[in-house]
Amino acid sequence: MQNNLFNCDVLVVGAGAAGCAAAVTAAENCCSTLLIDRCSSLGGTYRAARLNTVCGLYLSHADDNTLKILPSKFIERWLSRVQTHDKSFMPRRAGRLYTAPCNSELMTVVLVEAIAEQSKHLTYLPSMELNSVTLAGNSITELNAVMADGNILTIRPKTVIDCSGSGAIIKYCQHAEHGGRKSLEPRMYNSDMSTLAAIHFTLDNCQYSEMLSLKTTYELSCLAKESGCPAYWRFVVLRNGENNNEINGWFNFPSKLFNSAVEVKTEICSMFELLRERMIEFKSTQLRWSGDEICLRDAPVIDGMNCLTAADIINGIKQADATLCGSWPIELWDVTKGQQLIYPPINDYYNITDDCLKSAFCSNLFAAGKGVAATPEAQAAIRVTGLAFATGERAAMLASKFLN
Repeated sequence: MQNNLFNCDVLVVGAGAAGCAAAVTAAENCCSTLLIDRCSSLGGTYRAARLNTVCGLYLSHADDNTLKILPSKFIERWLSRVQTHDKSFMPRRAGRLYTAPCNSELMTVVLVEAIAEQSKHLTYLPSMELNSVTLAGNSITELNAVMADGNILTIRPKTVIDCSGSGAIIKYCQHAEHGGRKSLEPRMYNSDMSTLAAIHFTLDNCQYSEMLSLKTTYELSCLAKESGCPAYWRFVVLRNGENNNEINGWFNFPSKLFNSAVEVKTEICSMFELLRERMIEFKSTQLRWSGDEICLRDAPVIDGMNCLTAADIINGIKQADATLCGSWPIELWDVTKGQQLIYPPINDYYNITDDCLKSAFCSNLFAAGKGVAATPEAQAAIRVTGLAFATGERAAMLASKFLN
């Protein structure tokens, strides 16, 4: 086993939407940048969950005449790349909101192109498992990661941006108590909170329609009442597939309920056996798996210098020095009430301050994506892909500023 050494200005952990935006932005600012991820390919949750819609990209609501995107150079270039590959690209209206269509394969292609353009200052290393973080005073000085070949890579960064979506760095660097000693043992933010997880599946030989989606939800609700089936079955989401006669599905469930993806799949199979008995639309449908990874909606957040709250979002709070903004609503999932959307004021937006991306106790640590300092309710608004792009870009700008 060999020990390799890598020095860099900026280490970005996590190669999903936030991580790619952060790494590209840092490299554009001439920072020597290392992007690492535990998975073997780019895309993060978007790839793992085989998403096909980018949420949170637009500021405008449905009654606004002019569609506006989040102010972000990375997003502007990302959209330009998507439109180059997909000549039929057109934003979609969903209720009061707009979303951008982009299947998971196209997302990966576009992110790979963005990373490749910055090869002068950016190194991307997939299949890396972090196993230690060293702090000196109030700074991260060194990290060790196991590479795909089993060798150890020692990384000595000047700044670190956690975009992992799992708190890969954050959970090593939080304070046990505010003003107390640092804990080097991993700990989860709000570890007792019941979080929601999801796994992707595909239905073959079945045509999607909004009516089918509504009917499926209704039948699953009936099954819960009549047969004592789990109430969270109502959280199943169906969307257009990437091919004809195909449906993309997401099975949402309380994260602490299952120990493995195999257990989840067994339950999904049982659910569809019951649905086939009740719905003629599913009689000849085949259940196919597109991925084995369970995706968590919630995640540990940085112990920030400021914390975004639900009130900030609902009231459209503005800060004079804030450059980040969003208008995506709070998405809450309740086992008894189902999905609830809580919107900011119509045609308005809220700010995410820079201090929500900065660690209060680790001077060279920043966060983006799901790791931004936010209450659980506020995180349920800003964890979407569009805002992950924006917070990733901004975190990189803050890291670059820190270096200067």
